[in-house]
Amino acid sequence: MAISSTSCHVSQILFLSVLFTVSIATAEPGNKLVEEICNRTSDYSFCVNALYSDSRTPEADLYILAFISVGLADISGTVTRDYINTLLKNSSSHGDEYYQRLLTCSDDYNKAVLAIETAYSDLNFESFYGFPYLAGKASAAVEDCEAGFHGILSPPLGDRNHDLKVLCEIFSVVGKLLTGESLCMV
Repeated sequence: MAISSTSCHVSQILFLSVLFTVSIATAEPGNKLVEEICNRTSDYSFCVNALYSDSRTPEADLYILAFISVGLADISGTVTRDYINTLLKNSSSHGDEYYQRLLTCSDDYNKAVLAIETAYSDLNFESFYGFPYLAGKASAAVEDCEAGFHGILSPPLGDRNHDLKVLCEIFSVVGKLLTGESLCMV
């Protein structure tokens, strides 16, 4: 069976795009602000990869990084909240305790997403002073969700909770840099 030149070109393009993506992910960060921000989070590698997932990052100033970081947190929180709702619909085989834990996480993620959306709204009015508080509120909600699955070997939301917590750290740091607030408590 002969391979058409079109499918060969598509394969080459896919290979080059994967290679380009891998080279970007392993490249040294080009934006010094990203390095400064990510050094103040609990997961430097995740922070760098998250911020550089947005094409605006290499040339972004703090204001654009605020939009990027809050936007990433919003997407993560919203997608996880929707995922939890799907788990709730399919949790009947896991028992009442599992269902109750997921229900708590659903409430927690509603709180987290509301805090993040408030930060996004504040950002649209160029107000950054509430970022650390709102990031902390969202992060605390995620920690509450995580605590509900304490003692379970593979908590269903472990990675998602980690990711949102670090994304909240990122926008908290950005907010503090934008306002000149002390970064000692990050």
